[in-house]
Amino acid sequence: MAILETMVSVASGGFFALLGGWLTYKYNSRAIKENRNFEKWKSNRDLYLSKGQELCDLLGQWVIASSKLTTMYNFRARGVYNREQFNERVKNIETEGVIPRMLSLVDIYFPESSNSLLSLQRTIVDAHTYYVSNFKDGADNTRVIEVLDTAMINFAKHSEMFKKELVNEIKRHIS
Repeated sequence: MAILETMVSVASGGFFALLGGWLTYKYNSRAIKENRNFEKWKSNRDLYLSKGQELCDLLGQWVIASSKLTTMYNFRARGVYNREQFNERVKNIETEGVIPRMLSLVDIYFPESSNSLLSLQRTIVDAHTYYVSNFKDGADNTRVIEVLDTAMINFAKHSEMFKKELVNEIKRHIS
């Protein structure tokens, strides 16, 4: 009888040890999975925040450069600058690579905002195309000036709309 009691004690002790080990494993597996998911979420959040910040910085550079260029066009159309002064000032406006980087970031990380960015880009391109097509040196350029002024107002509105849309998209990605 003593052997049977010993065997039952050993078997029940082994069973409880296995049960305890299995429960510990299950709990730890769940905790590790939750931690991994949290780290993945945090990594994605940090990525979208940094890419959103980079895109906002690029947008700021582009808005400033486009505003400067449009102002130069406006001054040239008003006769404030002659051709040489205009060409010298335009050289100092830095836009190298801003648009391609913005388009890439939007296409990769924020595709829902791509139409808004393209609309913003179209606004400024149309204004600059109009200037190039219609500006006449020494002529009355009142219509050119009006179109440039209207384009800058629309550009400011579209850039604000794009920025708000971008912020909403960033919030959606990090929540």
